[in-house]
Formats: sequence, C-alpha cells, structure tokens
Amino acid sequence: MPRRRAAALVTLALPTLATVALWAAPAAAHVEPSPEEVKANLPATITLTVEHGCGTSPISKVVTRLPPQAVDVSASGPDGWVATIAGDVVTWDGAARPVAKDLKLTLTFTPRAEPGTELGLPTIESCPNGQDVRWIDDIPPTDDESKHPLPRVAVVAGAPAPTTAVPTTAPGTTAPATTSTAAAVVAAGTTTATAATTAA
Repeated sequence: MPRRRAAALVTLALPTLATVALWAAPAAAHVEPSPEEVKANLPATITLTVEHGCGTSPISKVVTRLPPQAVDVSASGPDGWVATIAGDVVTWDGAARPVAKDLKLTLTFTPRAEPGTELGLPTIESCPNGQDVRWIDDIPPTDDESKHPLPRVAVVAGAPAPTTAVPTTAPGTTAPATTSTAAAVVAAGTTTATAATTAA
C-alpha cells in the first residue's frame, strides 16, 4: 500500500502516557479506522476496529485522544459497552472482549481541517490482566512497519469552512446586549460545562 504524506505534528498526552510527537505512518495498523478518509467540514462516522487484546488477555477498555480539529463529537460501542467523552478524550469500556473477536467502536465528528491533512487518533487498549497496548508509534515516512502504529484518517475535499456572521443593526436602533460564557473543565474523568447565557 502506498505511503501517505507526512501530516502536521500531533501531540499526545493521555493520563497514563508521556507526551509523544506523532508523524505520518503507513496505513496498516492493528487499530483500523474505516473509512480512512473524511470530508472537510462535514460530519463523518468512522469505525475503529481493535483487532486483538493484550497477548492472551481480552480487551476491557479503549481510550482515544481526538485531534483539536475534531468537533461535534459523539461515540458508541457494541452491546455491553459504554462510551464517555471528557474534553478531547473518548473512553469505551465494558465486558471483557475475547481475544479472537474484533472490537468495533463508532466515532462521529466533524473535521475542521484543510484537505490533505491527516488526523491522528492515538489509542490505548487496556486488559483485565493490567496490561496496556499503546497504538501511538512515531514512524518516520521512510519506515514501512511498526509494532504499534498510530491510527489515522485523511481529510479530503468536502465543504467550505463555516464563517461567523457579523450582526447588523438598523440605523437609529440599539442591539440588545448579549453575554456568552462557555467553560469546559476535565478533572478526574469528569466534564463540567457552563452554558451560554443571554441578558435581555
């Protein structure tokens, strides 16, 4: 399979992982995204297929960090598994999945990125025996193989990036005052959001 072009640098900092710089890699991986292409600025749904567990131990948890270009995120898993989203981290956990049975996880988001960009999806799978498998390998474009390559999707032409409309006020009138605040705090695996408020 042809090698892909190098992508923009991505920084990963999962709670149990040191910060790692990630570049483009060959498409082959043991956490396989399908499809491997998403359209710019349009909602996309991909399936992450985790192909095996930690040696002979089954899978009981998967954590994926999303790139900053991914917005409007939702996720789901198979029966018996629950998906939670905290900031840019998606966690799936549930009943232990047999080693020989693929685990398929669904991820929906809108990529706010230019065509030609590749988005890395650093992923860690955890097993009941305490082992982790970290799909985060930094692979130079000249390398063909990696034991734990980074899953990624390529952004292709889609829709123009959205623009923010500038409000207009008719001559001689005053626009109502509006105050908006939004805060998202991720701490100890919880997310708190403050909704926007409008003063009349």
